Amino acid sequence: MFVKRVSSRRPSVSVIIALIALVFAVTGGALAARRYLITSTHQISPNVLAALRGSVYRAFTNNPAEPLVLTLHVPAGNYTAVAKAVGTSDVGGSSAPGGAECVLSAAADEDASVNSIASDGIATFSDTLATKFAQPGAFTYRCEGSGGTPPSRGFYQARIVATRVGKIH
Repeated sequence: MFVKRVSSRRPSVSVIIALIALVFAVTGGALAARRYLITSTHQISPNVLAALRGSVYRAFTNNPAEPLVLTLHVPAGNYTAVAKAVGTSDVGGSSAPGGAECVLSAAADEDASVNSIASDGIATFSDTLATKFAQPGAFTYRCEGSGGTPPSRGFYQARIVATRVGKIH
């Protein structure tokens, strides 16, 4: 049998240079990340922040209602809107046949969500919409059919949040 001996040679110059380059690459990236990493909004120009934030409009109610109607008026422009509500039914009651429904509408567009609510149950509803208003307009969120009776049941925690955007594709 032949046994090969492992020789203990010194590393070549190219291996040493490669190791030094590796050390510089790793430490340089870590130093750059430590210095240039954005960890607070105070590091961003106020003009850039304003452009990123856009204009946000909100409407909210926590008063139980059946049916619930929430309206948000906005100036002319392009918007994306999100609406949500929570529905509860009475003990011994339940949502309307086919389920309770919430509809977010604006201009000639709408988005609807349907959910069943069991006796003494709870369900969430959410809808989204993107629309353009050539003139000031309104988003309307209408929910009905929960099987709940106000003042303690029905739809509550309803909100519409509309964000003005540059373009709608």
